[in-house]
Amino acid sequence: MSWTKFSFDEVNKGFKLQLDNPPPYCTLFLHFDSFSSPPPRADALQHKRRPPWEEEQQELVGVIGILHVYLAVFAASAAATGPAYSFTPPKLPKPDFQFTFYLHDNLITPANRTAFAVTVPVAKVNEWTLSDQSWLLEINSSYFGTVVVLEDPLTLEPPLNSTQVGFARGIYVFDKNVGAENEHNGIEWIFTAIFNEGSGLANSTLCFKGWDYFPDSVLGITEVAICGGTGKFRKAQGFAGISITFIDAVSAALKFDVSLFF
Repeated sequence: MSWTKFSFDEVNKGFKLQLDNPPPYCTLFLHFDSFSSPPPRADALQHKRRPPWEEEQQELVGVIGILHVYLAVFAASAAATGPAYSFTPPKLPKPDFQFTFYLHDNLITPANRTAFAVTVPVAKVNEWTLSDQSWLLEINSSYFGTVVVLEDPLTLEPPLNSTQVGFARGIYVFDKNVGAENEHNGIEWIFTAIFNEGSGLANSTLCFKGWDYFPDSVLGITEVAICGGTGKFRKAQGFAGISITFIDAVSAALKFDVSLFF
C-alpha cells in the first residue's frame, strides 16, 4: 500500500492523504486537526511577518502532522495484513463413545522389543546399520528420517502387565528435523488399533493418524485424528488425546483418550 497524493482540504480545513492501493475492505481518510487553518498566502506574508517563535511553532506542528501520517499508514498496513485465516469452529456435540487405552512401545531392548526401526536417520545413513538398534541411543539431537514399524500392546491400565485389550500395528516416523539442542523431537503416527476378545470390542479396529510433538504429549495436549474403523466402529470418526505416562531411554507408555462420533 502506498500514497500518491498529499493535499490541503479547503472544506475541512486540514490535510488529507490519498492512498494508491487501499485495502479492499476498508477506506482510509486522514484528517489532521493540528492544522487548524490553511497555510498563509505569499501576499499576506509580505504585509505581516509572524514572529520567529510562531514560525517555529508552525514547523513543529507540521512535523507532528507528518508523523501522524506515517503512524496512520503503518496502522492501516498492519490491519490489512492480519491473520491469514479467521475461523471459529462450531461447538462439537457430545461424543457418542469415549474410552481409554495405554500403548506400550519398546524400541531398544531386544528381549521385549515391540517396535523396530527400518531406516537409519538421514544424518547417520553411512555410519550405522539396522542389525543393531542400539545406535538409537547414540543420537543426541535428531532421529529425523527414522521410520519405525510397531506392534505395540494396548492395555486397560498404565502398567504393562494389566489387562491387554489389543495391539497397535503400523508405523511412526520421526519427521521433525531437530536443529538446536533445546529443540525436541516429534513423530507422525499412522497405525491401526486392533481390539481383542477381552476388550469387548472384538473384531473391531480404529485407524489413527496425526503428529505428536513430545513436549505437548508431556503436557497432555497432543491430539491425533481417528480416520475410521471397522466392526463396532464402522463409520466412526473422532480424535484422541495423547499424554505420556512413562518414558525412559528404551521404552514409553502413552495414554490415548478416545472420543468417537458416528
